[in-house]
Amino acid sequence: MRKLLSAIAVSSVFLVICFFLIRFILQLITPTNGFLTVSSSLPKSQVSLDSKQVGNSPYQGENLKVGTYKLKLEGKFATASSKFFSGRTVSWSNQINVGSNTLTVVNIDFGPTDPFNAVETLSLRRGTTSLSLATQPRGAKVDLDSKNFGESPLAKEAKAGVHRITLSKDGYLTRQLDINIPEGYQTVIQVTLSANPLPKTNGKLSTKAALNLYNLSSSLGSLLEKPDLWAEGVWFFQEKSPSLETKFDALIDFNGKAYYYDKAAFKTSLNSNLALNVGYLGKLSDKGLTAEAQTAWDLLVPATKITQVEILPTPTGILNVRDGPSQTNKVLTTIKPGEKYELTAEQSGWYKIKVGATEGWISSQYAKKL
Repeated sequence: MRKLLSAIAVSSVFLVICFFLIRFILQLITPTNGFLTVSSSLPKSQVSLDSKQVGNSPYQGENLKVGTYKLKLEGKFATASSKFFSGRTVSWSNQINVGSNTLTVVNIDFGPTDPFNAVETLSLRRGTTSLSLATQPRGAKVDLDSKNFGESPLAKEAKAGVHRITLSKDGYLTRQLDINIPEGYQTVIQVTLSANPLPKTNGKLSTKAALNLYNLSSSLGSLLEKPDLWAEGVWFFQEKSPSLETKFDALIDFNGKAYYYDKAAFKTSLNSNLALNVGYLGKLSDKGLTAEAQTAWDLLVPATKITQVEILPTPTGILNVRDGPSQTNKVLTTIKPGEKYELTAEQSGWYKIKVGATEGWISSQYAKKL
């Protein structure tokens, strides 16, 4: 989880703009026309201007009349790209302005639903070499080449050349943009940040059998207004970020609704007493679970008898209890043959047991279930 929180969502599609290649094209455009490029994280997304399809991404529009257009992109997740979202069609639309003899660049990094789309719009206008930047939401911290540049919105003079911009704000995914600021041009950028569906965990709320309940509470209205979309965001970014330290098998929201990434697999793992993680989608202002969420949590695990294990004879007469399922993990304590303990989780070759207030792992070779 911490890796996600400290990780940076890099816009791989929003590439460094090579101004000197564009300049030749701009010189061919009459002063009353503009130039537009559109790119998307989903290949061959359909591009429409004022409800008229004009091509697919990556799209280049030349000799566009100056004015305001309704730009729409519609893409589809690849059939084999996701367990949850394969084949889903997603779309985004907004108004853009095409200025006289101006280059406008639009890039969208699609999420499963609107709160998780990240969008960048860039335009070049003749003037003082500078950078103007606005974000949605406002108040994002702006770093230019790893140095603090201010808070959005801002407008400052900047050196010409290639730069890396990093945008960060609590509750949103940090974003990086690699841009080229050309000499004698004002670079204007507008960025919509993606909501972070996996905010910094506020700790473990509860443990029951092999289930761990983590607090993922947020204060973002876009998540709290539609918890079902919040859950989709969790599944989406889990698939997109395979290096996450903590992944969730189920979620419970503050209304008491439960969501499963794979309900059948969840039940199978639960019946096998395998460790499972559940996330609580709550309001940051609340203290712990709501009554509805507590009921859902209680119902998540049917009432069953506690499984115990009995320790078998060992060559040394004791058995190590470790802080992880490996011979290299730290020894927490030792136990003796004949003793019985509550089994809380298991995985290949290892049992997790409760020893007083401590939980640890023992080799299943020297224990049997009762």
